Amino acid sequence: MLPSIVTIPPNKRREWQALLQRTFSTRWGRDYLRRDFFLDYVTHDPHHRMGHLVGLTVGNQLVSTYQVFRRRMVIGTRSYQVEGIGNVGTDVRFQGQGYGTSLLRSYLRTRVQGDVALVYAREGKLYRGLGWRRLRRHMIIVQRGAIAGLAPLRPLRSRRVTPGDLPALARIYSRFNRTEMLPHVVRSASYWARWVSWKVKAYHLTADLFLEGTRTVGYMFSRRLGRTMVIEEYGALPSVRGRVYHAMLAHLSGARRATALHVMRPAGSLEQFLDAVAAKYETRRGFHETGHVVICNPSLRSWSQRLALWHVDHF
Repeated sequence: MLPSIVTIPPNKRREWQALLQRTFSTRWGRDYLRRDFFLDYVTHDPHHRMGHLVGLTVGNQLVSTYQVFRRRMVIGTRSYQVEGIGNVGTDVRFQGQGYGTSLLRSYLRTRVQGDVALVYAREGKLYRGLGWRRLRRHMIIVQRGAIAGLAPLRPLRSRRVTPGDLPALARIYSRFNRTEMLPHVVRSASYWARWVSWKVKAYHLTADLFLEGTRTVGYMFSRRLGRTMVIEEYGALPSVRGRVYHAMLAHLSGARRATALHVMRPAGSLEQFLDAVAAKYETRRGFHETGHVVICNPSLRSWSQRLALWHVDHF
């Protein structure tokens, strides 16, 4: 029977999730394979629409799939439509028969919308053969000894983020990234409440808030990766940026078992961050730390690489 490419309807989402669980069962940890992990992507993403789950079927059997993520991003005063696909998988019972390749070729030929098209996946011949290539990114590494014993600057204090803090974080996020001229996703209130809150929980991020008196002046999302602390995202009010940076590093300097700190930001912005405490650091060009990579179609515009590097951080 000839294969058919279809939109996966809501009543088929359990079948879709089961396919992905079988596909990734040998590669992913148990946290990602809990019962509703993939359905949570759909439930918590306020930008999800019908048509964003695409599958290839043979008869009535779903054999291959991908999920579309669309975001509006801003650089300076310009906005761009950025698109990514993830949760790409072919059922283990049908791998090696060209179904996944056919599905991705169809996506590139007929379904791409926006200025940038990315795929979140492990590097492999399949993606390279379809025109994507792996991107490197700047990564700042701070040896823990450079910030060990760093004391917070008074009167700043920190505490964990609560749901009631999200509006303040949203204001800081937008103001900070616009002031710094950094690419960032346009985040609605529902995006913060549903998508960001879920990702903090699902990916075991620590969310810290920084205050000056009762005023929220900064925030930081971080996690531990082996013996390294990784700052996934941060923001600060421009008027107190330097002191907030100092407080962030002081907060992380006491992390047990951490030997280094990775901060994934453009080099210029990071130099300002680290100059706040005169910390010694080194710059490397490395792949995305999660073990997955960002692959950008090189046939797109030259500035798409800049968007691609940020798409993964602020998605």
